[in-house]
Amino acid sequence: MLEQICNCTSLRSTSTSDSLSRACAIKFTRMCYRTSSALQLRLYAQRNSFTKMDEKRNSAVDWDEFVSRMIIELHGEDAVLTKEMRQPPINHPPLFQSSGHRHPITRILFFPAVKQDKTPESADGRFVTLSKDGTINFWSPSFEHEKTCYCKSNEKRVHPTWVTDMVCLPDINMIGISSTERNLRFYDTMAMRFELRIVITSFEKAVTCMAYHMGSTSDGISHIVTGDMGGHVRIFSFGKGLIIEGRAEVKAGARGPFSFTAGDDVKVYHYKAIKKGILPLLLVTEYLESHPGGEWVKQVAFCPILRSFISCCGSSSEKSLVLRDVRTSIKVDYVFNVPHGVHCFAVNEARFMLATGGSDCAVRIWNAYVPNKAVIAFTGHHAAICGVEFMEGYRILSMSSDKCIKIWGIGDASCIQTYNQLTSEIGEHTRLAVYFHHGFKKLIVGSSKIAFIPYGPQEDESNKDGTTHFQSVTKALYNTLFKCLVTVGNDSAIMIWDVWTGKCSSILTEAHTRMEYGLQVPIEITAAAFDPISQQLLITGARDGTLKIWNFNSGLCIRHMSIERNCEVTSVLWLQNRILAVGWNRHITEFADLDSTELVPDENRRGSLGSTWPTIPRCAAKYAGSNLAEKFDGKQWETRHSEDVVCAVANPPQSLATGSYNGELILWRLETAQPYRQYHVGNPLDRVKLDFKKTRPTDNEIMDNLYTNETSKSTARSPRFGTTNSKKSSSHISSRMTTMVWCHCISHNPPQGQMKQETDNQKESISDYGFLGSFLAIHSVGDYVVTMTTDQNNEYLFTGDSAGYLKVWLLKNYFASNPQPKIVMPMYRLQFPFLLRDRWNGKAKRAIKGQDLPILLSSHQAHLRAITHIEYISEGKIIVSCSSDCSVRVWTLGGRYIGTLGQNRPWPDLEHGKEVDNMPLRTPYDVAKVASFTTMKLVPAYEHIHCPHPGKLELTTPLSVVRIQKQREMTLEQDMPAVQVSSKINENSGQKKPKKSSPCARFIN
Repeated sequence: MLEQICNCTSLRSTSTSDSLSRACAIKFTRMCYRTSSALQLRLYAQRNSFTKMDEKRNSAVDWDEFVSRMIIELHGEDAVLTKEMRQPPINHPPLFQSSGHRHPITRILFFPAVKQDKTPESADGRFVTLSKDGTINFWSPSFEHEKTCYCKSNEKRVHPTWVTDMVCLPDINMIGISSTERNLRFYDTMAMRFELRIVITSFEKAVTCMAYHMGSTSDGISHIVTGDMGGHVRIFSFGKGLIIEGRAEVKAGARGPFSFTAGDDVKVYHYKAIKKGILPLLLVTEYLESHPGGEWVKQVAFCPILRSFISCCGSSSEKSLVLRDVRTSIKVDYVFNVPHGVHCFAVNEARFMLATGGSDCAVRIWNAYVPNKAVIAFTGHHAAICGVEFMEGYRILSMSSDKCIKIWGIGDASCIQTYNQLTSEIGEHTRLAVYFHHGFKKLIVGSSKIAFIPYGPQEDESNKDGTTHFQSVTKALYNTLFKCLVTVGNDSAIMIWDVWTGKCSSILTEAHTRMEYGLQVPIEITAAAFDPISQQLLITGARDGTLKIWNFNSGLCIRHMSIERNCEVTSVLWLQNRILAVGWNRHITEFADLDSTELVPDENRRGSLGSTWPTIPRCAAKYAGSNLAEKFDGKQWETRHSEDVVCAVANPPQSLATGSYNGELILWRLETAQPYRQYHVGNPLDRVKLDFKKTRPTDNEIMDNLYTNETSKSTARSPRFGTTNSKKSSSHISSRMTTMVWCHCISHNPPQGQMKQETDNQKESISDYGFLGSFLAIHSVGDYVVTMTTDQNNEYLFTGDSAGYLKVWLLKNYFASNPQPKIVMPMYRLQFPFLLRDRWNGKAKRAIKGQDLPILLSSHQAHLRAITHIEYISEGKIIVSCSSDCSVRVWTLGGRYIGTLGQNRPWPDLEHGKEVDNMPLRTPYDVAKVASFTTMKLVPAYEHIHCPHPGKLELTTPLSVVRIQKQREMTLEQDMPAVQVSSKINENSGQKKPKKSSPCARFIN
């Protein structure tokens, strides 16, 4: 660097050209800027890491904290739960359907359609069910009955034979059947036929089970594997690529040895003749006594990757499962000895793993080449295992004969879910046939009836952007220290996100729980706040009245608190040296901050296991000497509200404002914890007189009030369960408060701060000196503002309503004193497309017609359901909106859609800490279907619009709304949805309607 400085100086002192001098100066400046930026990032990373280690917030890190943080960082990516892992794999009740069989179903298979390259189509085909009397039913992919066929013997019998198993051969359109007559029958199923073509008879023992492997290519070799009652295994191989030594080459047809011509009789072959080569295109390989003599083979499979076959027997502890290489040059057997035998197994060839289940009620995981000892043994079933299957996400599904389904996690060797909703309707004391279709993600269980159980999260076609939480999202808080976003919701989960990459760094599930019938049931999180000083801690409030303080970087719960039993916490404020919580108990509860208490162990108080933080707050010290210190976790302020307190906002260190459900607004002094002003939003011009008590309550009165509040809370406390008896509240029941925000930087004649509150349909401004004004904040009848927030300088006000609309208002010149601040509207028009002039004003602009201030900068529908919280990130000028539709969406300040946290599609490339601009123009999939043209102004036209019927539009790519050509002069209803607008044009414009194959009308600009 010094050398470049000298070079630049020498260049300036010489007579060289000025252009070279300027070029070197610019290069040197850029290099210094990059170096300083790198140093700043490095210092920030070091300071950030130290802060995460300093869990006790004493500006020191001991060895335990350092090692704990290193372990968390080392296993951070492995420990993060994905959304699919948090949700139970099976969360829907089973659907039952009549089987169409007289006997219980013994086999369920899928007969896939085969492409020209001889690859099966998993989504196209038919399901096939079999019962022991030989009845076969064909079903469509949606399980609608198509055809019923019967497997009859080609010989006349006095008694009908029992069918033991079935196998589908999709590449040659045939079905193979094995029966107790010691034969194999092959039926032609082409063109929905079911005709017997070939019979192989006179096996030594009856075949009990079969499996089929279809060749991967047109020249591949297919294999039919059979197991019989004598413990023997046979493999029938055929295909164009099969070369049999000692046999003359024969031109193979499309079906190889199973070829036939129309009108031919049934071909019957003796098994010994098949072995001698009567069918030159069919090779038989015998593996006699693969299992002890007399043991029935329960299941067989062919593994092309392992180049071997697998078979199992059900009762012998020796040779319970055998894996044998089919190559003639390598004769290696892997014998698995399992107590009480193996009834079923599953293979994961990619991981070389086997899963077995038997009559000992245990599910075992094996390495395919290590038969001495099982890797994992899962116990928990209480009946014999009748089916196992490898699932996605390193999991195992097992089902026992008592209709119990369990999902096991192989990674952590745990039981993820136990499913017991299969009732006796499917059949009692009968054999269960289990089949799982990986393409449809559906478990099919057959017996007297057929049960369908969906597996995994079901894809919602109306919301392809995905969701963030499983239930409504309550809060989204941005941490300026760690540069992360923390979201909480009604699913009792705390999730930490990186807004710049869209990735979830950690998830804490079941943050709040309660014991119900011996089980831990999660409780909804309703409020959250950060530590205002260090921002290392997070406090959450739940619906049952409990509060918890977390170190959200490590997931450690530091402290437990409670305002009142079964009393929802609606808002929590963390101020310096105190924590204030409000809820359904109609008053404020104060707790001490962790820094204001002595760090001494307290084993007699409620707290997390192993925590050294005390749970008695500082404010309870005045009760020392009495028994109240043992009963209080916090100090309760004077009860002034007559209804539930739904919102609170503070202006430290001076004032606190609380609002109740019936519209009461009370201003408090933080120093004295006493109210000094009271208003009602239904009549904001009149001040409500406050009455003060001259004497303080005694200890007995405090306890009496405590028990009285607890018993009376369930009668008239909550607006969700009842109404208050107060006449004052009933007179103003139409004006209910939802949220408030304190504006610190608005300049007006009174020198104090100003607080804004929300009612059902308007927003009002109240200062320490009274009511200042109000303005309309919605544009549809019946909607109301649910949440709002401002930026740090109070230049913008962000509101979200019950209809899912996100609005941005300009507060810079609202209630401003002389001289008025200069507003450059062309600059705002470049940033907010909503301000561009429309040919027809939408509802948002018509609703504020005649309302000059504040200026509405943007209005668009961000969600289909109510917006519950809005967070503004000033570093990148990003708006984060939470909704009751379980999603958290990220927007630019101008209203362009960035993405939904937790979406499957790639996240846009955002530069960390920089203002977001030049985003791709798109809108959420679910909003695009119903949004008006005002919302769709932010994105371009749809790429493709398909018109299957004249006069009807179908949007195939949800990118924007149709633009209407400006030369068309017509009168149409304003703010119509996109599809209706374009359809209305075709009716009234007098022009020709678009054809099916031609592009349709364009969208409004």
